Amino acid sequence: MLGAGAVALAGVFRNLADDLAALAAPLFARAGGPRRRVAVAEGDALALYEIAPDGAARKLTPPVAGASGALTLPPGATLRRELSFPGATRPYLDAVLDARLDRLVPWAPERVVYAYRQEDAADGALKVEVVAAARETVELWSARAEAAGFTPTGIGPGGADPAAPLALDLWRGRRDPAQARARRMVAGAAAASALVLLPLAGWSFVALGAVEARAADLAA
Repeated sequence: MLGAGAVALAGVFRNLADDLAALAAPLFARAGGPRRRVAVAEGDALALYEIAPDGAARKLTPPVAGASGALTLPPGATLRRELSFPGATRPYLDAVLDARLDRLVPWAPERVVYAYRQEDAADGALKVEVVAAARETVELWSARAEAAGFTPTGIGPGGADPAAPLALDLWRGRRDPAQARARRMVAGAAAASALVLLPLAGWSFVALGAVEARAADLAA
């Protein structure tokens, strides 16, 4: 029971950290500069765009040395799956998806990169959208982008407006500096809260024990 509780608690904090990081990342991105770069796989070629603050996209001529930003794969390179789980699955969702991955995609699990987003349904269920791609495809387009002088900080499915931010990141923001800074802030805030709350919880436990002991003495 303790192990299951620890897994559930870890899942809750991981989901909370991801949600907070996703909310904070745009603030850090805006603080880093008014314009951003994106790379879009168009057919067999890679197109680079500069996105203005008003959302206007301007196509650039590669190479663009030192540029970084989101990379979108060709539309047919990813698979989408719509799933539904009981609401109680939320803390264990990562483990559940990992266990089902071989039934969701045509590739071996070790050859897959995937991302998901979740939302609550009206009936209390948990709706999950999963997007997956073959690792070889992701690495191929990442290498093409870097050869063009562009360093991907996130990789998502294609077919969307180049100016639109990634709805899902197959790398889950692990190479995105803005996401990394947001995650560090979330982790720091959680650690600071733990330093304050854990001693208070311990003191409350001791105080409660003393009160119960005094009540037992009075009853006796």
